[in-house]
Amino acid sequence: NGSSVLGSNVVFTITSGTLSGSGDVTVAGALVWSSGTMSGSGRTIIAASTGTLSLSGGTKQLNRVLQNDGTATWTAGLLQMTGGTFTNNGSFTANSGSTLTCYGGGGVNAFNNAGAFSKQGGGTTSFTVNFTGVPFNNTGTVDVQGGTLDLSAGGVNSNTFTVQSAGTLLFSVSYTHGVGSALSGLGTVTLNGS
Repeated sequence: NGSSVLGSNVVFTITSGTLSGSGDVTVAGALVWSSGTMSGSGRTIIAASTGTLSLSGGTKQLNRVLQNDGTATWTAGLLQMTGGTFTNNGSFTANSGSTLTCYGGGGVNAFNNAGAFSKQGGGTTSFTVNFTGVPFNNTGTVDVQGGTLDLSAGGVNSNTFTVQSAGTLLFSVSYTHGVGSALSGLGTVTLNGS
């Protein structure tokens, strides 16, 4: 249950089972997560500069804090949170021609972007309402370069959303844009909520 650091030359792969405990796990190399569970009161931290996170494959269950200070990509599969929080302080790219879904399975969940979030590819990336949902909160920058970013579970923006000409930003429920926030670009913004 103590904290641990996986060095920059290590590739850590999670394909099933559970990573758990009260200690922080810092990944200075690569974390490849295709399915399985992260739980416990500790954090999983992707280190700045050298750390990378790849989300692919099937269903990934997040029941703890996953903090990206490095570079993260999401190309396939479902991300289910049950009392989980994803904090992006680095760069996060959702890139797929198919649907990527982040949904809540219970508990208090959130995707908090304080870094640079990019939506690429022709598919839809959704942060959806299921049980308690996963709100998308932005204090960094969001760039919708292609496909659709669907914020179906709400959230709060206090910085910048940019929607490029090939992109669509969909607000399916009420979403809060705070003082000083900005929404710009030549793409499509659809308000389909209440």
